[in-house]
Amino acid sequence: GIAVAVYNFGDWMSCFRLLTPYLPITAVLVVWGMAELLRRLREGLHASWCGPCRLAMAALVVYTAAGQFQWRRPAVGVSPDRELAGLLNQSSQPGLLAATDVLGRLSYFADKVPVLDMAGLTDAYIAEHGKPSPPFGRTDFDYVLSRRPHFIMNNVRSAWTRRLKTPAFVDHYWWVDRALWTRPDDAAAKARFVFVRRGSVLESELRHRYP
Repeated sequence: GIAVAVYNFGDWMSCFRLLTPYLPITAVLVVWGMAELLRRLREGLHASWCGPCRLAMAALVVYTAAGQFQWRRPAVGVSPDRELAGLLNQSSQPGLLAATDVLGRLSYFADKVPVLDMAGLTDAYIAEHGKPSPPFGRTDFDYVLSRRPHFIMNNVRSAWTRRLKTPAFVDHYWWVDRALWTRPDDAAAKARFVFVRRGSVLESELRHRYP
């Protein structure tokens, strides 16, 4: 958690959950480093590299924690994860397979549905062969599409920009929330990118739910 936050100069996760577990030990390190340095200076001893090093490292983590506030806290009710997961759980789609890089939320709420982790945290193939994609892990969209998931939910549009212009993708997947992303005055609703396999039972169900 700390390594990812330092790399990104801030905790970009909702509710700041990357750094929150480390804040108590961070406070201890800061106090310990400052006390050690002041003690050595007060006693006229040569301050070894250990004290300043501990202080510098702790200060770096504190700076990173402060940097998390550059990210806005998500507005309540914006994320569609729970609603969509509920629809997946109730779907009559045979052999339903979902794919997402929001594994925690979707797999938690859609506990009856197999979920392919697009970031490779729980998928052995992507973890081994995927392309590094900080801060989200590894990605292999060709592999994901080869699994022919019925439902795809993604955080970042840039991952799909090229495929959104590819007939092979557009002909096989319906962009469910396209209207939200093409409406300039509704930026708050732009929380996910959702695609559903065309011709599937799930497509009919979602088109009925979102006419």
